[in-house]
Amino acid sequence: MSAHDDRDGNVVTTVESYALPADDLDADDLVKNFPLKADVGISNLPEPDMVGRARPIWLGSQMFKRHQCIVRNLKAAFVGPEKSDDVITPYVAFKARWSSTPTEFQVDWFLKTIGDRVPAKDIGSYLRSRRKMSDNASWSYNFGYAETEAN
Repeated sequence: MSAHDDRDGNVVTTVESYALPADDLDADDLVKNFPLKADVGISNLPEPDMVGRARPIWLGSQMFKRHQCIVRNLKAAFVGPEKSDDVITPYVAFKARWSSTPTEFQVDWFLKTIGDRVPAKDIGSYLRSRRKMSDNASWSYNFGYAETEAN
């Protein structure tokens, strides 16, 4: 793991790398159900109870986070979801983007808080957006590859 703190740009970057031998990928069928999960802080967003709420919820200081996963040494191109399920509200924004080459797959998740609080009247829509973000922050792939026969 490495870390870089760009104080002038107010950006902290951490990089982690992992190498998984083929035997480890075959264990428990990990190669067939390989999880890629965003770590952008969705779980840190409040999830209040709606019942009788009269006051806004505090989201904290504004922040922007990006999580990038790159899977290398593939033998085929892979794709992300056909439709991007972005979440854009007056309070939070969440996007997922992917790209692929025949040997590499990359996915980027972005989370930004726009305001510091959600008014009580908007908590229902905020909670639906939060669930949608959580649902789209984890993708699973079958990285197994079988060569197709030539025609």
